[in-house]
Amino acid sequence: MKKFLLASVVTLGSSWALLAQPERMPFGESMQYSSGKHLFNAESSGAKGINEMYFSDDFEGSSYILSDKWEILRSSTLDYSSTISAANPMWFHCTPESFNGNGATYIKFGRGSAAISYTAPDFTWLVCKDTLPIPQNGEAYLKFWLWYSSNFDQGYSTHFYILAYNTDDHAIDTLNYWGEYDSTSISNQYARRITVPLSLLAGKNIRLAFVYENRNNENKGIQLAVDEVEITNSNSPDISLKAVPFTYSQIPYFTFDSLFFNLYADIYNTGAAISDTIEIVATSEQLPDINAFATITDTLNEGEQRLAKLNGQAKITENTNYTIGITSSTNQDSITANNSDNIVFSVSQSVYATDHGATGGFTLGENQPFGNIFKVNKPSFIKGIQVGWSPISTIPEAEYPIPFWVAVYQLDPLDSSCYFPVKTGYFEKQYSQVGASSDYPFDEPIYCLPGFSYFVTVTQLSSASLGVGCDGNSYGSFWKRNGSTFKPEKLANPTIGNAAIRLYFNKPIENPIVTFTVKNENNEPVQNARVYVREVDSTLITGVSGETSIELSNGTYTCRLDSAGFAPVTKQVKVFYQDLFIDFKLQKTYQAKFKVLDEDLLTPIAGAEINILSESIDITFPEEPYLTDQNGLDSLQIAPGYYNFSVRASGYNMSSPGYFFIEPSDTLIEVFMQPATTHSLTLQVIDEKGTSLPGAQVTTLNHGAKLTNDNGEALFSNVPEGEISCMVYKENYINNVAGVNLTSDSTVTVLLYANRYTATFFVTSKNVPVYNAQVIVEGIDTAYTSATGYANINLIPFGSNIRYSVKLNGYNTYLGTFNLEDRNIVVNVPLTLTTIEPTKTNSFAIYPNPSNGNFSINLEGSFSVAIYNLAGYKVYLSNHAENSLQVDIHSLPAGIYIVRVTGKNFSTVAKIIKK
Repeated sequence: MKKFLLASVVTLGSSWALLAQPERMPFGESMQYSSGKHLFNAESSGAKGINEMYFSDDFEGSSYILSDKWEILRSSTLDYSSTISAANPMWFHCTPESFNGNGATYIKFGRGSAAISYTAPDFTWLVCKDTLPIPQNGEAYLKFWLWYSSNFDQGYSTHFYILAYNTDDHAIDTLNYWGEYDSTSISNQYARRITVPLSLLAGKNIRLAFVYENRNNENKGIQLAVDEVEITNSNSPDISLKAVPFTYSQIPYFTFDSLFFNLYADIYNTGAAISDTIEIVATSEQLPDINAFATITDTLNEGEQRLAKLNGQAKITENTNYTIGITSSTNQDSITANNSDNIVFSVSQSVYATDHGATGGFTLGENQPFGNIFKVNKPSFIKGIQVGWSPISTIPEAEYPIPFWVAVYQLDPLDSSCYFPVKTGYFEKQYSQVGASSDYPFDEPIYCLPGFSYFVTVTQLSSASLGVGCDGNSYGSFWKRNGSTFKPEKLANPTIGNAAIRLYFNKPIENPIVTFTVKNENNEPVQNARVYVREVDSTLITGVSGETSIELSNGTYTCRLDSAGFAPVTKQVKVFYQDLFIDFKLQKTYQAKFKVLDEDLLTPIAGAEINILSESIDITFPEEPYLTDQNGLDSLQIAPGYYNFSVRASGYNMSSPGYFFIEPSDTLIEVFMQPATTHSLTLQVIDEKGTSLPGAQVTTLNHGAKLTNDNGEALFSNVPEGEISCMVYKENYINNVAGVNLTSDSTVTVLLYANRYTATFFVTSKNVPVYNAQVIVEGIDTAYTSATGYANINLIPFGSNIRYSVKLNGYNTYLGTFNLEDRNIVVNVPLTLTTIEPTKTNSFAIYPNPSNGNFSINLEGSFSVAIYNLAGYKVYLSNHAENSLQVDIHSLPAGIYIVRVTGKNFSTVAKIIKK
């Protein structure tokens, strides 16, 4: 799979070489990216204080030629004697311009390394030209930095050998090999230095060889690179510390009361074994009272990595930027330059982010959605999306704008599924915007409930690369939506890191202010206009600026605007924790005079009822119908525009459907009626409990529209007999359609079903999720909590004081109520243990925790173990253990898992961290 690159500007003369440098993309052949890696260290990181250097190559220098120090060979088998000179594609001197502009990805230090594309055929050798005598005492070590990756899940295994060719007896010794098994082929994209003891080669004369195998020439490997290769007689202890960043880099201040972060650091020993105590300490100017530390007291072997969890947490409360330094120290470590690292975090005004700024850019390709997940802990609003753009782009400005699609999903906390978005939007990247960040507001903010996570995705809609920013953080990740499981799928690659797809939030307002602005047809403010808010019986008067305001609680309000000489306007305004700005546009009115006549006799028809509908839902007409006088006349003042109308009269039917157009002048509309048999039609609107529903809108085809009265009835008189269709609508109910063959005065009952919503119950005890608790919503359904403490009850009609109970043996039954208005909710349920516990809770020990995949559970007696991921899926099961159990979860991705241990008369949970 080759890739098309964002930032590839090459000369024609060098294009032949670049053809030998295709990259395999980590997330599909349509992926594109541009490397923004900073070449921050132009000097070698080589060994310090050594006695002797047998071989060294840092691949640096403007005149550097790879073939000066290395021989590049090819063979059909792993046999040095059958090698011949290699042709492209082969090992090459990698510079920032290599790999079509992404070469910096494959350079650890400086501006050079040795690299090879995955398309190089057969066995391709990189053999040092020098013959290296290994001392008799075996004190020699090969050290180098390796960029290596395999993806066995996708069918890509990169076969890579480190060999020593004995120039005396022509034997080949394999010093290391990657590619045969997943467990021994862990990706190492310059994450840690490789150290290989050469004691088995003591007294031999060797030539060092790096070999890439394209097994069966199927191109099923991934490109690789080596940097700073050296063979020395020194292997001093050398600790390298990397602070593990927080999941988020920015969190809005109003989305939490206080945050507590655990502090972790990865400790690598790139040198000789360390038996001395290693002390790890965290410090921060912004958190002077932080008391977080860890110690490693057992031996840290050569090449070993440990994830150290510091005792104590970082408590974040202030609205500021935080830098937390983590430092390791031990008396045996003589190279301390790489013993410290920082965690950077910001409490922002509105931005929620995972990335630490854009140093490069990428996209998964056309029509491939990807993004980030954000956990919401307090009620808040998502106002829009913010995208940090790549600092590198060579896309011509003529190709802009580039369209993209945004979707926001509310994840089901039970299983993280995301079937339907809660918000979508079409946006455009207007120009290259190199290194900039852009805000894209939604037409309406998304209200977020505490306890839910929101998955925001961006989808490139054209072949032109979007170039979303990425930070290249080796701990970073982002997500794509799996179209088969409808769940987020985590993607992690140290070259990409975190995606600069962010959300920006608004804080909920307890008493929102609604501001009305009234302007005339010339867009001029209208003073002394009257805005009547029916639900609070309040009349507001606009000032000289045409504005007036009122503080309203959450709810739906009917607001009517009246001003002399203008058409009245009515708007439905929904207030929900946000200030609102409502614009009214006044229009002058003109007289529309109706004249209703018998089509045959041309005589006036008195008492005819005229119903008018407008394409604008804001235009207001009287609740009482217009009725013609004895001359068949009636008139009204109306704004210019198109209107539909219907006329009903006893013994008559309209000759044809009615519509008219009002110009800025008075208009006469003549309506001709045909003799017909007419009857009355009453629509009775009820809910599923049989209760009458007042205020429902009933619209008949060609016969007008009405609202139901207090008894839930809408009466249409003088309706011609025949087939009549009616649409019934009421807010928070599902629309319904009724039909009747009208042959006499009739009453038709229309049933409206209330909208249904989901209540998600989060059941805990002492802040620990409770498993298998029974949740009952009275008259609706029963569910049981998952290992993560969540249970969903679906299809609950909206309403107030909905009763529920939560039960579990050993806990007091919890009784409560909740309200459902027009959205899903989360109900938090804290269970308390009964005074006399009928079950025995056994304590058990997990060690080590965090774990690299192997850990033990120690507990007296017989027990079973189930392990769940945070989405609630069971990922491990052991049905029987006695006193202790060795658990292997090497195959599971890194993260936090819930361990449930169950025995006779007890069941308890704990958390395990998989590194």
